[in-house]
Amino acid sequence: GGMRQAGFLAAAGLYALKNNVERLTIDHQHALQIDAILAKCSWVKNTYPVQTNIIVIELVESDKRDLVLQQLKENHVLASAFGPGKVRFVFHLDVTAEQVAELATILPKISV
Repeated sequence: GGMRQAGFLAAAGLYALKNNVERLTIDHQHALQIDAILAKCSWVKNTYPVQTNIIVIELVESDKRDLVLQQLKENHVLASAFGPGKVRFVFHLDVTAEQVAELATILPKISV
């Protein structure tokens, strides 16, 4: 299939490039901050190198992925499954420094 609405998507990209490039630095710093916390969590086997605003982790027990996602959701943290035993976090314009600080306190409390 083709992209019928490519102009609509391109307009969103152009807006972001014109108005939010500086925000990428903040989102990357948030990702690095949380990556450091995740690296210390006993339930995290591996954190992939953080190069943007995205963190991907691999769990020690891959079959516990949905349990981790559920515990995060119960704490008002949305993350997504990213394959077997992997979880993805994305930081963006709507994520505040206060929310990142709260996440830093929630992650060590996750138990699987």
